Amino acid sequence: MIATQFRVRDLMTDHIIKVTPNHSFTELCRLLFQLSIHHLPVVDEQEKLIGIISSNDILQTYGSKVAG
Repeated sequence: MIATQFRVRDLMTDHIIKVTPNHSFTELCRLLFQLSIHHLPVVDEQEKLIGIISSNDILQTYGSKVAG
């Protein structure tokens, strides 16, 4: 299969868009929507990865508040 010849480096992007815990909710949603992406890495002040936030995380959090 051709797919087995690919490596992660062949598919990944090196232009990383990231957020910090201090980004606003509005800015986070704008980035996800405008860039048509579903996940963003969250980094601390030293650019160390501390988590990943997804559009699904937002839907689960705010969906439960709307339903409850």
